[in-house]
Amino acid sequence: MAPPDPDTFLDSLSYLFEACLLKYHHVMERSVPKRTTVDLDVRFRIEEMRLRLWGRLRGFNAPLDEALKRNETLNVPEILSLVRRLLKDMLQLLKKREEDNTRHRARQHSERSSVESRSLDLSLSEAMYAQMHLDSREGNDHRRRARMNTSAKSVASFDNRVALRNQLTEIIAVNNELEALLSRSEASALSQGLMAEILFMTLNLPIVKEDSFGPRNATVAKVIQLRQKNKTNLTEEHRMPFDVAQPRNPHPERDLVIPISLLVGFEEPQLAFGADLLCSGMGSDAPDVRTFYYRHTEGEEQGQFVLAEWRSQKTESQNSLINQEARMDRRQHLVGLLHQTFCASADFRILDCVGYILTEGQLPDGNKHPVVGFVYNYPINAAFLEQPMTLRQVMNTSYQSERPDVPELEDRLLLAHRLSLALYQLHCAGWIHQRISSHNILFFHDAESGKVDITQPYICGWRYNRPDQSGGGEAYRTNQGGPAANGLADMAIYVHPDRIREARQFRKSHDIYSLGVVLAEIAFWRPALALADPGHQNAIRLCDRDDPGRWSRALIDAVARRIGASVGARYRDAVLGCLRGLRLQCIESLMDVKTVKDLNGLEPGIEKAFFWKVVDELRQAAQV
Repeated sequence: MAPPDPDTFLDSLSYLFEACLLKYHHVMERSVPKRTTVDLDVRFRIEEMRLRLWGRLRGFNAPLDEALKRNETLNVPEILSLVRRLLKDMLQLLKKREEDNTRHRARQHSERSSVESRSLDLSLSEAMYAQMHLDSREGNDHRRRARMNTSAKSVASFDNRVALRNQLTEIIAVNNELEALLSRSEASALSQGLMAEILFMTLNLPIVKEDSFGPRNATVAKVIQLRQKNKTNLTEEHRMPFDVAQPRNPHPERDLVIPISLLVGFEEPQLAFGADLLCSGMGSDAPDVRTFYYRHTEGEEQGQFVLAEWRSQKTESQNSLINQEARMDRRQHLVGLLHQTFCASADFRILDCVGYILTEGQLPDGNKHPVVGFVYNYPINAAFLEQPMTLRQVMNTSYQSERPDVPELEDRLLLAHRLSLALYQLHCAGWIHQRISSHNILFFHDAESGKVDITQPYICGWRYNRPDQSGGGEAYRTNQGGPAANGLADMAIYVHPDRIREARQFRKSHDIYSLGVVLAEIAFWRPALALADPGHQNAIRLCDRDDPGRWSRALIDAVARRIGASVGARYRDAVLGCLRGLRLQCIESLMDVKTVKDLNGLEPGIEKAFFWKVVDELRQAAQV
């Protein structure tokens, strides 16, 4: 049997697919009851999203040549026949639901008409007598009749819900069969894209359970759960996870302060920056200070190698409105959220936070400074006796070598995709990192080979502005004239120009811009500062506030002209999307809002734009 003509079979399937979406939308608007729990309404909408995403991954909304490329398997007649049958099955299920709904509405209308007709047959005297007779009945008769009416309505409602659940089960089965025809990579992309779809379409999502979206989307539910715990849903006022008004938990499950006595060979961290810089965030333009220890665990024979990231305690108390106990609760809350995020999915690419240390660090002048160190376990397969390396250190080693050791293109593409996916999921979960840079991406040496695997990155450097800070945020601070060799001034490379220009609340788009700079570094495999000409390097060191976009424009120009030949057009377009900014779609209920400023910086729909314009493009570039 000859394969079908490409133009005709795609046109036929596209017609069937669009018919399914239109019918689904019609059914959702008319037949699925609105409920206050994650039940039928949400589940029906989730299945509609799955169907739409399946079509997108099949290329039904793409140009013909792209659609043909994504549907090579449909050249097999048996698979083509199966897809056509499944889409027809979906259409028939939706038509049946629509017919059932029409009959249900007709029955309700008939019952109301019958009651109204009987009431019109009574004369005025008969109606008054009936009313007097009803008023004279005993109270228990009233209650009994009320219970009977309520019971009758409940039975009808129950029957309708049972029918809906049965049809939902059939729709899920068809979606599962369609999804089974996707590659593993495409199936993962469908589930990942579902997170942004839910956030984009569902403003008032109730409390989510792990099985709220079905067994195939447990990770999606975990991410949404984290978002709800982070209190950054679109319907709420945007705030950091540690709100001043947040009630204090007087009985934490366990004390997360790690005693110094449990850290073998502990020494005070050596802080490379002055106290004035530390108090502004331990150097808002300075790389993190990290130390490494072997930690004894109480009640266990074997300990664990850990990493500590240090920040100034004064950044938590300076101009703070809360007391010491509340600050302790915030630290506990941060540790708990980071731990839950680590457990939710390996795709978050973060380390397991297990507690924090309170101590003093030593300044260059010999004075002491109070610091807090958040403690993370090493990954299971890491070589414990080797200290991890940052992405900046790995690139510098290659860049400064006479014989640069540039990783394979496949590994760099996979690294880029995993970092973008991690940031996307973190944003969906309500996190905003604020300090994405090659200084805050760590690699551990493999325990067996002893080598650094660049495809296994970990995002570190978790540090917030003061949690009780309100208002528009702070402008980026720089150590004017600080030497780039010490890793100070070149931190400005990763900062969005808007935050250098003026005080502005930190947004997810600022994180995405920072990721774009890192992606450019990965493509060229050299520090971003090395991409700049001497004039731009000087502007970066001085953090030129008169023209903060000067470096950004130079980087965008370099990416647009040079990066495509090295890593391909998809990668180039993804990086440019990060650096230039993603065009957002407004949520239907917010269509009258014209600017992001009016939305208090919430940027509705940015997760969806980020996924399709960056994350999925890098997935296809990496062919994972």
